[in-house]
Amino acid sequence: MRLLASNPLRYRRQILALKEFFVGRKCTVLMLDDRTAEGPDLQLHSIAHGVIALYLKPPVYGQARRQLQVLKFRGSDFATGFHDLRILNGGITVFPRLVASEHGAEFNRTLIKSGVSTLDALLGGGVERGTSTLLVGPPGSGKSTIALQYAVAATARGDHAAAFIFDETRAALLGRSAGVGLTINEGDGPGQITLRQIDPVEISPGEFAAEVRRSVEQDHARVVIIDSLNGYLNAMFQDNYLAAQLHELLSYLSNNGVTTMMVIAQSGMLGANMTSPIDASYLADCVVLLRYFEHNGAVKKAISVMKKRTGGHEDSIRQIWFDAHGIHLSEPLLGLRGVLTGVPVAQVKLAAYIVSATMAALAAVLIIGWQGSAINALGQGYELRVIASTVIGGANLMGGEGGTYGAVIGAALIEVIRNSLLMEGIDSNWQGAFVGVFIVLAVLLEKIRGRRRA
Repeated sequence: MRLLASNPLRYRRQILALKEFFVGRKCTVLMLDDRTAEGPDLQLHSIAHGVIALYLKPPVYGQARRQLQVLKFRGSDFATGFHDLRILNGGITVFPRLVASEHGAEFNRTLIKSGVSTLDALLGGGVERGTSTLLVGPPGSGKSTIALQYAVAATARGDHAAAFIFDETRAALLGRSAGVGLTINEGDGPGQITLRQIDPVEISPGEFAAEVRRSVEQDHARVVIIDSLNGYLNAMFQDNYLAAQLHELLSYLSNNGVTTMMVIAQSGMLGANMTSPIDASYLADCVVLLRYFEHNGAVKKAISVMKKRTGGHEDSIRQIWFDAHGIHLSEPLLGLRGVLTGVPVAQVKLAAYIVSATMAALAAVLIIGWQGSAINALGQGYELRVIASTVIGGANLMGGEGGTYGAVIGAALIEVIRNSLLMEGIDSNWQGAFVGVFIVLAVLLEKIRGRRRA
């Protein structure tokens, strides 16, 4: 019609005439505009009672994202903003933008237990109904297994649980669960778990929110698992509103008394420089941290609670491991320091460092009294004497062998040798060479003894 009209004024008159014609005959008219003209047609917008805009956002990879926006609808309090939609066989499906304040239900804020007594003790008795828990850690540390433990415990109480899986297949999850003693009873009813495998490149955030709403409002799910936020982030395409949409979704679940377990995998395996693709810790009511750490020649796993808004929790760090009988947690790791850094230090080693520093300070005081003065170069070269004393006294340079008495005897022997060299008038520069020779001989003797023991 725009092309048939010779000018904008005639085009507007034609639209007004059509409007009067259809109003007199009580017709509902839908006008389509492919928006090939430059800019929006505001003249047409002013004439119509309602204006609906459709958008298509093709991503770099995956399904194109279609959205709908109601720009105008006279006499109605319509839902503003963008709403995801899909074109399916038989028509289109619109997923309205989730508004958490429009949904809610009365519920009792009781504690939800996992069925593992030590894990519940770490969390101060359990997690509260209607709260969200974020499980953070490197890949393979047990985050998904802990989340499934809460879902299985919920089904044992007769509740329904729903797990939305982004990062692994349903078959892999069932096999892994069976390997740690978790029996998953699939279904949509009470005492069952719904496993919904999500392809992040084929689903929009609005459609995902609609799936969660269906599990809560139709299947009456009381525990919801999102595994993981890394996959949920990939479902956002090029948008940067994950935190806002996730906040709205968590608020909706909280208003309906649903306990939410979220999993997020960090990049890296060991060390303190591990990063997350998004910081969602401030959104969650409870944050559980898992870490790998090396101890006694083995790689182990640790768990600790960093935050819990709704109550108290243990401040300790426990070791966690998994076997065919389920999840196990040790007593608090009181004898280690630096567990969360990946390289813990035992208290015995820490005490040895403290004693060593104290003895070095005492030796410095004695040497200053003996010399009658203090200079910054005083004691230079004593490191070689200390090494020689410990090696001659029977200590192994690789560690694990040696004692205090042997080191004292070695130190006395070194001083006898030094005094003998001084009495013979040998230059002090050669004394270090003699001490080095004794160290080499002691190491060779240790090697020979080691071979004989082998």
